[in-house]
Amino acid sequence: MHYRAVRRKDLTHLQNALGYIGISRLARAQSHVMGSIEAIEYLLGNLQNDKGVVLPNPELSIESGIDLLNKNTAHLLGPASSNRRVRIMVTLPSEAADSYEMVKQMTLNGANCMRINCAHDSEVEWKSMIDHVRRAEKELEVVIKVAMDLGGPKIRTSGITKSIKVRKGDVITVNKTTSDRNTLVGDIHITCSNYRVFDAVKSGETIQFDDGKISGVIEDCKQNHFTVKVTAAGGKAKKLKKDKGINLPDTALYLDGLTDQDRSDLSFVAKHADIVSMSFVNTPKDVKLLLAELDQYNVKGKLGLVLKIETKKAFVNLTEILLYAMRWYPFGVMIARGDLAVETGWANMARLQTEILNICGSAHAPVIWATQVLESLAKKGVPSRSEITDAATSLKAECVMLNKGPYITEAIHFLDYVLKDMEIYQSKSSALSPKLAFESNLI
Repeated sequence: MHYRAVRRKDLTHLQNALGYIGISRLARAQSHVMGSIEAIEYLLGNLQNDKGVVLPNPELSIESGIDLLNKNTAHLLGPASSNRRVRIMVTLPSEAADSYEMVKQMTLNGANCMRINCAHDSEVEWKSMIDHVRRAEKELEVVIKVAMDLGGPKIRTSGITKSIKVRKGDVITVNKTTSDRNTLVGDIHITCSNYRVFDAVKSGETIQFDDGKISGVIEDCKQNHFTVKVTAAGGKAKKLKKDKGINLPDTALYLDGLTDQDRSDLSFVAKHADIVSMSFVNTPKDVKLLLAELDQYNVKGKLGLVLKIETKKAFVNLTEILLYAMRWYPFGVMIARGDLAVETGWANMARLQTEILNICGSAHAPVIWATQVLESLAKKGVPSRSEITDAATSLKAECVMLNKGPYITEAIHFLDYVLKDMEIYQSKSSALSPKLAFESNLI
């Protein structure tokens, strides 16, 4: 609350003025706002030879604020690796259910936490993956946390038997059921996974398919279908497949934070996982629903909680969401940049992820930096230049997540190296200055 109060003002002029006289610019004050302000007042008083200035004794000192975040991170995500503060979380592919060696190699390469997406596979595969993780823990004498993502109320494409090429200017008709396809409207016909959409959408609202790869505007809304004029689909065309996400950033659509499938999956998650991740959190009410469900499993203090921030509503309500989540310990936040970028606009992504880091830092809540980190390396075997910079920027968080791909073990090893190599230059949002050594071995 101290941090929110301070941020009601534009601090940039003050920060520059403080910097010019060599005093803290409040750049990393999120976790100890009052301690920093009192320390600055004390220093300024001494510079003015104010005899009445008293050495501050804040309720939460600068050092204590940093230590509190570190302690919360260790409780949620496990101990840090040697020479690396930021943890690495990895999404397990389906193949991990059949390959202990894959899980072992991921661990050897630097993974601290294994993520299982409940939207894929079944309890049989999940149990096999977790057994492999526990075996690797024991054999390698390390701590590996298992995080399980509830699928959540994500709206997805359906009614597609094979991929469809979509071009700019095409008209997509989204039908309530496959039997509604007798209409002749539109070039392409699909259905979607949630009927509530048809009561909520309005003409003129934007719609995105497959993480924003295809964009359009809703033109005509009927009881059993609505049409979409495609405004962007890459260069020449993009393929649209089944089970791809649909985002409606302009639509006043409220979906319960927990689906029936989520409630069913929770019985397994509560028994086998270390962390449960909640998708598409929008309001404190969503968190309340999950905590009420968790109460029946007697896992408070045992099962960590991660809230995935991936909508416009979630960002607007972030302070209230965090305050309610503090009823559970340990907990943290994932910046799910895929849906967040689509929901809030690509141009806003950099600013929003910075603000989420700041607000969560003020709550001493660890943050997981997620979506498309080193994706080219994980999927194609070669990273892009910008991906390497992004991986280094993830040092502002407490954990960075890699998604699955054919080269995932190589991606873990590479990320481990980058984080260790860059950690001496960056501590959260503060730049550090190690000894400059041109003669050092770069390879």
